[in-house]
Amino acid sequence: MATVTAYPKIHKTTDRIDVIDVLRGFALLGIIIVHCTFSYGAMQLPLHSRFDNILLQLVNYLIEGKFYAIFSFIFGLSFAIQLQSAEAKKRRFTGYFIWRSLILFVIGCLHLQFYTGDVLYKYALLGLLLLPANKLNNAALIGLGVMMIFFMPYLRKLPDTIYPKQTTAADMQARKEYNASKAELAINSYNAKTAGSLNGVLKTNRTLIAMFWRDIQDIYFLILGLFLLGLAAGRKKLFICTEPHRRFFTWTMIIGLTAAAVLFFLRKPPAAWASLITTLNQIALAGVYVSAVTLLYWSARVSALLNIFSPVGKMGLTTYLLQSAFGLIFFFHFGFGMVNRLGVGQAIGVGISFYIIQVLFARWWMSRFRFGPVEWLWRSLTYLKIQPLRRY
Repeated sequence: MATVTAYPKIHKTTDRIDVIDVLRGFALLGIIIVHCTFSYGAMQLPLHSRFDNILLQLVNYLIEGKFYAIFSFIFGLSFAIQLQSAEAKKRRFTGYFIWRSLILFVIGCLHLQFYTGDVLYKYALLGLLLLPANKLNNAALIGLGVMMIFFMPYLRKLPDTIYPKQTTAADMQARKEYNASKAELAINSYNAKTAGSLNGVLKTNRTLIAMFWRDIQDIYFLILGLFLLGLAAGRKKLFICTEPHRRFFTWTMIIGLTAAAVLFFLRKPPAAWASLITTLNQIALAGVYVSAVTLLYWSARVSALLNIFSPVGKMGLTTYLLQSAFGLIFFFHFGFGMVNRLGVGQAIGVGISFYIIQVLFARWWMSRFRFGPVEWLWRSLTYLKIQPLRRY
């Protein structure tokens, strides 16, 4: 019979699997490193030294995209846990989740006005698809998730490849004008962030947002695929510590490391394969990180150390939004204007320093309050009732 090991906890909670908070907090560290490397969408920072160049290569290969993948996987996983909790308590879930997602969508749209790298509105919209997806069995969820991640970006382009439509002069002119408008918008956005006012940033961001809504991006399929895999993992209670689950994560880590090592030598593949190789590397390393953190957390010797990520993970939404506020004020011209002054290494150091402050703040806050500030607002709006905040 499989044995179940209790998780170490900072605070006793209900309906929580603490390692998931640790993973969420860990993912937020990777996210702020990437955002600071690219100065929150203003530009790639200058390379002041060979060390900066090495760091940039490491961020590109080891971090960029991997921690957002973890974040997306955890969203689907959390959906499964919330659903299981609602079913156990015989509470209605569908209406609750739709309303909760609508509130998240509004928060994301507000955030999007300031920072066009927002993912919350995407999570809110794509998360609704988890409701019909929940009718599928696990095999179908995994198969559909894999298809979304690796094949859907190609499948949606397949009809145009098989039956290419004749390009007219009008089509070519429209494409040329569209590309020119995108280039002009990129220049305007750069100028607003590096030399303009807050109002200028908001204005260019609104134009960028309009373009986002018009284009179907491959990232949507990646996020949805990871949601589905997270839902399947949640159903299997994969993050409850049992011996079979230890073996699963051990093999996931071994296979992921092997795949990442092989893909390292394919960093410059033919153009037709570049996107697939990038996605494979992203998923392989994300799997390695999730497996390593989970296995380490299940070790009594290391769990106390990893618990430093737990409070910041419990207030992940607050942490994510505060990171954006910090990044915009620190890098953009209307704030401290550091975008052209720091190298990659310095910017990463600043980002990690701010994250450490967030960890300390989250630990202090969560020792006194039940939820993070934005989580409390989200929860209160969800239930249309002011929720108790203080622990005592």
